Amino acid sequence: MTNTERVEEMGKSQRWGTALVLGAAMVLVSSSAQAAYVLSVVDSATGLSSATLAPGDSISLDLVAVSDGDDNSNSFTLPVRFDAPGLQYDGYEFPGIWATATDFTPAFGFLGYVLPPTILGDMTGWAATEATGAQHTSGPLVTFGLTVPADWFGRSGNPGSVTITTGDHIPGLEGINDGFDEVPSIAGAPFTLNIPEPATLALLAIGGLAVVRRRKNA
Repeated sequence: MTNTERVEEMGKSQRWGTALVLGAAMVLVSSSAQAAYVLSVVDSATGLSSATLAPGDSISLDLVAVSDGDDNSNSFTLPVRFDAPGLQYDGYEFPGIWATATDFTPAFGFLGYVLPPTILGDMTGWAATEATGAQHTSGPLVTFGLTVPADWFGRSGNPGSVTITTGDHIPGLEGINDGFDEVPSIAGAPFTLNIPEPATLALLAIGGLAVVRRRKNA
């Protein structure tokens, strides 16, 4: 074999090696992108991923795990994160399938249990284990309540919206489990809580009154 032929063979080998590496990487990426559960926070009343709440008003939210197959789970430990602190946390409620449940919201509590209402920092979270024989497939894991404090805009730097996310947990420490096996999961769409300023609310109210008057005069 001539030197030219050897170079050509080496080039072919390198191209095949590169193709195999790229193919393996694509398989790994696609497999890691596929998840058994999609985790998200939604409005309990509407199922939507956004809501508008005036200072002083409250809302009920669901932490939801939706399976893309026939997956089951019997325990979870999951955080929910806020991109701005200061919302009031009003407490939580678990579906009946969970036998034991713990709130690990960083706040003053008694024997590890939070005493709501309390002002949230940038995180809250819960851990729960199933009752004997119960299984979770798809749907809410926990329902929790939030209130926008009446003085929300009286404090320096408070924004007009708060983004709430979940699913960016630490594998092996936080997640959804079936026995000793962790069920793969990924973050779904973030939840946006819009908080209009009092001046904006006043303008909206005036606009609503104007529409009502026009309808009456029509």
